[in-house]
Amino acid sequence: MPEERQEITPDDVGRFEDVLGEDDSLFRRVAVKSTSISHAGYDRDTSRLLVVFRNGTTYIYDDVPLSVYDGLMTAGSAGRYLRQHVINAGYKYSKV
Repeated sequence: MPEERQEITPDDVGRFEDVLGEDDSLFRRVAVKSTSISHAGYDRDTSRLLVVFRNGTTYIYDDVPLSVYDGLMTAGSAGRYLRQHVINAGYKYSKV
């Protein structure tokens, strides 16, 4: 049975936090409604995607288009979207 799609509103995602990447790129981190992903962020200046998993593991993916970040934030299943459109797409990444 497909997951019910839930709209994410500012009230749902909690407060925004600024997070510095290792190279001082700035991400605006937003809570994600997901069983696997805790937060995500995107740096428009560097096209880098920050993903924080619920277990605390954090990755930064390089050269990710803004449309992919937007898709992640609106996906019915953020974990599935991340796997299909980021991990399987082969973007370079680093573990933070």
